[in-house]
Amino acid sequence: MDFQLHSPFHPTGDQPEAIEKLVEGVRKGYRHQVLLGATGTGKTFTVFQLVWKLLNGNVLNNNHVLFLTDRNNLQDQAWRAFSAFSADERVIIDKDVIRRGTHQVGKIFFANYQNLDEELNGQKLYQYFPQDFFDLVIVDECHRSGFGDWFPILEYFGSAFQLGLTATPREIEQSNRVLTPEERRRDTYVYFTGSEDGEPAYTYSLKQAIEDGYLVPYLLEERLTNLDVDGYVGPDGTTYTTGNFERDIRLPERTRVIAEDLWDQFGRKGLRDEKVIVFCVDDTHAAFMAAELRRISGDSDYAARITRAERNSHQLERNFAEVGRSKPRVAVTVDLLTTGYDAPDVKAVVFARPVKSAILYKQMKGRGTRLCQDIDKRYFYIFDYTGASQLEDAEFDGHPANKQKAPKVKAPPKQPPQPQLKLVA
Repeated sequence: MDFQLHSPFHPTGDQPEAIEKLVEGVRKGYRHQVLLGATGTGKTFTVFQLVWKLLNGNVLNNNHVLFLTDRNNLQDQAWRAFSAFSADERVIIDKDVIRRGTHQVGKIFFANYQNLDEELNGQKLYQYFPQDFFDLVIVDECHRSGFGDWFPILEYFGSAFQLGLTATPREIEQSNRVLTPEERRRDTYVYFTGSEDGEPAYTYSLKQAIEDGYLVPYLLEERLTNLDVDGYVGPDGTTYTTGNFERDIRLPERTRVIAEDLWDQFGRKGLRDEKVIVFCVDDTHAAFMAAELRRISGDSDYAARITRAERNSHQLERNFAEVGRSKPRVAVTVDLLTTGYDAPDVKAVVFARPVKSAILYKQMKGRGTRLCQDIDKRYFYIFDYTGASQLEDAEFDGHPANKQKAPKVKAPPKQPPQPQLKLVA
C-alpha cells in the first residue's frame, strides 16, 4: 500500500511520530495495533488525525470508521473530538437510528459496546451492518475487562483494521506459565500485538510527557492513620486492616480524621479553593466523606458524592468539570471518574480507598495530570491514606517531584468504643 497523506490540522509534541507509526502499520497491512499514551497526551486527537488522513487520502475501501467506547461520556467526548467532520458524517449508533434506516449513512460511527450488543427484532445491533462495512475499528480504553466481554463485536468486524487505545502499560503479573486460551483472548496486548510480549505501535509515557511539558508533575504525600499501620481489633477479637475498612467494618471516626487532616493540608498548601477528587471505598463511604468535608468547610456545596447512586450524577459531573469557580470543589467518588473524565483544573487526587491494581491506580492518578493554563497549573498533589502509592511505576510514570511522609498528627479525643486515631509517619 503506497500513499501520501496530508491534513490541515497540526499535531504537536509526540503526535506526529505516533501518527506516522500508525500509518506505517496500515501501510504494512498490520490488522491490529495498539497506541499507548499517558492520560492527557492527546490519544483521541492523534487518532482523529489518523482518521482524517485515511479518509481524505482515499486509502480505505468504504471510508467507514467505528469508534467503540464503554461509557456514554467517552462516546460524547469522541463525538466532539471529531467535530471537524460535519454532523452528517458522524453517526451515533442506537436503536432509533437503526429503526429509521439511516445507520449506514455517514463516515465516522460512534457506539458503546453495550448498545451494540442490544437486540432489535431478534438481531444484535451490530449485525445490522455488513461484516465488511467498517474499514477501521477504534477501541477506546481497550485495557478494560469489558474488552473480553464484548469481543464478539470485534470478531464480527474482523476484516477491519483494529486500533486499541490505552493509557496503561501491560500489567506484568503473570508467572512463567502459558496463558489459557481465555486469558489470551482477554489480554489486550496479545490481541492487538499478536504475541504475549508484543509492543505497542507507539508509546508515550507519563514520565516523558512531564519532561516534555505536556503534563504536570505531581507531589506525593503518604498519610496513614495508626489503624492503617497497626490494624484494628474489633470487639469480637477480629483483626481488621486497611483492606477491610469500609468493606467489612465501618469506621466513621477514621473517615472523620482523614477529612479533618485533608482540610488542614488543603489550608497549608493553598488548596481549599482548588478542585480535588477523593476516591472512596463505596457509596456509603463516599457519602460520609462528602458530608464530613461539607461540615468542616462550612459550605453545603463544597463537596459532593458523585457516584451512580446519585440521581443527578451527570449534572454534578458537568458542574465539576467546568473550569473556574463552579461547585462542588471536591468530587467524592468510587470509580465513576476513574477514566475518560476531563477536569483539567484538578489540583489534588486523594486515595481514601486501597487499590490493588496498578492499572486502576494509573487511571485514578491520571485525573490530575492535565495542564490547565486557566489556573496556571504547574503540578498537582496526591494524598495517599491507604498505601495505594506502593503501586507507583517509576519506569512509565517517573518519580514524584517531592515525596513526603507526614509527621505525627493526633486526632481529637474520641469516645469509646471508637478506636483512638492519629496520623503516623
